[in-house]
Amino acid sequence: MTEQGFGRDANFPPCSPDLNLIENVFGIMVERMSSQKLDTIPKLEKAIADTWNNLTRSDILNLYASWRDRLAAVRAAEGGPTRF
Repeated sequence: MTEQGFGRDANFPPCSPDLNLIENVFGIMVERMSSQKLDTIPKLEKAIADTWNNLTRSDILNLYASWRDRLAAVRAAEGGPTRF
């Protein structure tokens, strides 16, 4: 992070879900699955697997590209909720 301009003593919560990429991946997955009728365990399992397998390189790169904005939002919210 130092090379991006954020020192080791930067004032932000290290465990913020907004800064955890996998939390954001899960958010993408939930959004994509939200319109499906998942009323059985097998349907849910299939939807999770299909959604995971259909994540694109672009989805992941967009998360990396938004990291600085997410960090700035977390810092501005003093660790509170953000739009991310």
